[in-house]
Amino acid sequence: VVQHGWAISPSLYNEARAGLNHVDLNRHEVGSETIPAWIRVAAGGLTDLAQLSNIHYQAVTYSLASNLSHWRGRHSFKAGFEIRVVDSRRFQTGRPTHRYDTVDDLIADRPNDIQVIFGNPGGSLQTVNYGVYVQDDWRLQERLRLSAGLRYDYSPPLRGAFNVVGQDPYGPFN
Repeated sequence: VVQHGWAISPSLYNEARAGLNHVDLNRHEVGSETIPAWIRVAAGGLTDLAQLSNIHYQAVTYSLASNLSHWRGRHSFKAGFEIRVVDSRRFQTGRPTHRYDTVDDLIADRPNDIQVIFGNPGGSLQTVNYGVYVQDDWRLQERLRLSAGLRYDYSPPLRGAFNVVGQDPYGPFN
């Protein structure tokens, strides 16, 4: 974060901030790519095995904000805005898991369910969030202050493919 504040006049003060945040989380279980699948049988002698998966998550957030304060008599007026740009990527792969109720179901290949973690080719999600506010702190007495304000935040839907083809989050998988 880079922040700068300056007194424009004895009763007017502005503070501006620009920020950058980068997250890089990589969870890779060595050897998991050599395992073809997990099998779990509820009533059989096979043990319950945990699902191995690989997740690599990266996100970069940029922010710009400004706050203006003005003092006049018993009032302290404040107003400001913030713009936040988020770009995130998630790469995820995993092996399928087959669940069988009994050993007989396993032998007959009648799974109860099959879990598949679809890989993500690295498509990113982006969004730009906006926020503005105004506020008045009114000093009614030495030890009594009334604060009133209004804030509006706009967070639009995420854009970009996340394991789907196109912009529709309910569309077909990649």
